[in-house]
Amino acid sequence: MESRDPARWRQVGEQSFAFHHNLASHPLFELDRLGALVETLFDRTDWMREFSSAERSQGRTALRDRLRDSVLHIASADEWVVLHFVDQADPEYHALYEQVLADLERAAGIQFRKDMTWAGMSIVIQPPGFVAPYHFDHSNSFMLQVRGAKNLTVFPNERHVVTEEEIEDYYRHNPLAAKFRSEVEDTGIEYLLRPGVGVYNPPLSPRVTRTGDEVSVSISIHYSLPEADARAHVYQANYVLRTLGLRPTPPGRSQALDRAKHRFMTALSKSRPRSYDEAIFSGVDRLGAPLRVAKRIVRKLRR
Repeated sequence: MESRDPARWRQVGEQSFAFHHNLASHPLFELDRLGALVETLFDRTDWMREFSSAERSQGRTALRDRLRDSVLHIASADEWVVLHFVDQADPEYHALYEQVLADLERAAGIQFRKDMTWAGMSIVIQPPGFVAPYHFDHSNSFMLQVRGAKNLTVFPNERHVVTEEEIEDYYRHNPLAAKFRSEVEDTGIEYLLRPGVGVYNPPLSPRVTRTGDEVSVSISIHYSLPEADARAHVYQANYVLRTLGLRPTPPGRSQALDRAKHRFMTALSKSRPRSYDEAIFSGVDRLGAPLRVAKRIVRKLRR
């Protein structure tokens, strides 16, 4: 798992998986089928969970049509499309997701599914010559190439690459909190992903992708473990403390402090989360308005 055997995971991430070779011609990854999948995603009652408030203001129908058209015309597009949690929307994609998870467990020699708190499968569709933003994620993830080719560069989760402040910012619900700096460029490991190749991306390790001359279609299998969820709560509590002008202790330095911060954020979070987003971010989202008030009070006290 993420911190228990990282060398083993990286070994798994660098090898090809036999099951993956036939997916390049799989009908589930034809653009027409992916366009139909968009329709199914918007049939869910929680379709809005993947979109910002500004996007939701466009309305369900307009957003669905725009996303479907982006998929169908991805070859001439100037933006990428990510279809999240497709395993929850369509039985055929769910069956494929279960097959891929089982194959990954066999390849890794580790039964990680029994420990997962949240997991899912996303489909990443990118136009030719596209550079995806530099970013990192909360989850463990395997990127499996289905169609086309792209270069994936994975950077280490080390504090001279990604800072405490960037991680705290990410956990306040900013997915693009990572800031690329020229001095970290040489720390990344670059992989060429072709159909049949999968690469493991550890949690909080930044990455950037560049597609080739063709449309790129990839599967992202992502899952979270209990220790990562607890660590996320510590970072969220630290974000609050730093916002109030304090210098919080990073995770891992004090078990007692980490437990206290985790309990604090857990108490604020939804007790029965219905999605990954609610499980990880509901507590810090609820803190938004009170935190703004506290910041104003602190500023007045400092005058």
